[in-house]
Amino acid sequence: MEASLLTRNVGKLVLYEPPVAFSYAEGSIERQERLAAAGRADKLLEEVFLAEGVLSPEDLAALRASPTWLERVALAWTMPRESCADSRYSISPERFANMTAPTLLLLGTESGDAFRAGVEKVRAALPDARVSKLEGQGHAATMTAPKMLADEVTRFLAP
Repeated sequence: MEASLLTRNVGKLVLYEPPVAFSYAEGSIERQERLAAAGRADKLLEEVFLAEGVLSPEDLAALRASPTWLERVALAWTMPRESCADSRYSISPERFANMTAPTLLLLGTESGDAFRAGVEKVRAALPDARVSKLEGQGHAATMTAPKMLADEVTRFLAP
C-alpha cells in the first residue's frame, strides 16, 4: 500500500487484511525476540499466530501441513521485526487522498477484530477501495480456501 505511493504504475491494488490496526499483547514482541535468539522458530511462529489470534488452531495446523511451512520456519527470525513494524504503523489518510488505484480489501468473516479494524481504516483512507468478505475464512484463506481467494482477486483484476 505504501509502495503504491512511490509509483504511478500500480493499476489496481489487492490487500488481504492489512495489519494497520494491530497491537500485540504486553510482552509479546519481547517473547518473540527471546524465541528467535534461542532458535525456537516453531514456538516463535506459534506465539505470533496463536497467542496473537492471527490464526485459529485449525488454520495453524493447515499451515504446518502446507509446503510453505519449512520456509516460514527458516524465516521466523524476521517475525519480531515485522511485529514491531506492525505495532508502530499508523495509516495517514491524507497521504492517500490522491491515490487513484482501485483497491480490493479482502477480509475473512472469521478474522479477528484487529483485522476488521485494519480493513476499515484502510477502506476509509483510500478513495477507491471496496471490501470483499471471504465467507467462513480467517487470516489463512490462502491455504484454507485458495480457490475462493483466487476467484475474488481474479474478478477484481479482470479488465
